Amino acid sequence: MIPWSNGILLPEFRVGRSIVDFLAVTDSLHAVEIKSDLDNTSRLDSQLHDYRKIAPLVSVMASKRVVERVLAAPEFQTIGLHWLDVNGRVETVRDAEFSREFLDSEVLMRSLRRAEYLRVLSALGSAIPDLPNTRVFSYALAASRNLDPLVFHNAVAEQLRGRKPRAGRSLIARLPEPVRPAVLKLDPTRQQISSLQDWMNQEVANVYA
Repeated sequence: MIPWSNGILLPEFRVGRSIVDFLAVTDSLHAVEIKSDLDNTSRLDSQLHDYRKIAPLVSVMASKRVVERVLAAPEFQTIGLHWLDVNGRVETVRDAEFSREFLDSEVLMRSLRRAEYLRVLSALGSAIPDLPNTRVFSYALAASRNLDPLVFHNAVAEQLRGRKPRAGRSLIARLPEPVRPAVLKLDPTRQQISSLQDWMNQEVANVYA
């Protein structure tokens, strides 16, 4: 689990041609892909290759069949693997192993918003000069290629930790754990969270009435 006090979960984070289900952001980035037996897994290999370009930690949570397939692939030996057993409990086959080998500064930069990558480059001593808007991106991209990927990753992680859900982490943390991922995807307001809590409390009261 990601500590809510110093980390966040970013749902559906774009990485190159792929979109990772959740990007856990603490001092480093951890890409988490979730697959069921009903999901198409034909692109899973290419997705995992993409995720390793931005995240030194990558995990797959899937059915046993999918997990065993990834387990058999030697190129994915650093990827964490977890499946749900028949009782709905998470079984850990192995935890993700930190690997910087595939980090790519260019892919990292392309995954950021404009204001974010400009702040990252400035923090790393590569401030963008006064340029026309049409040239800023290409200049920033060239600057990112000259930076050590792990150093760039660390600065990106620090920047992404500044993204906050509209309702606030502390409020979402009070919700039952199983509903948090869905709530994060919706990014509701504080009022909407309050309404959801009222509804859940009423449903619980009805069960015991």
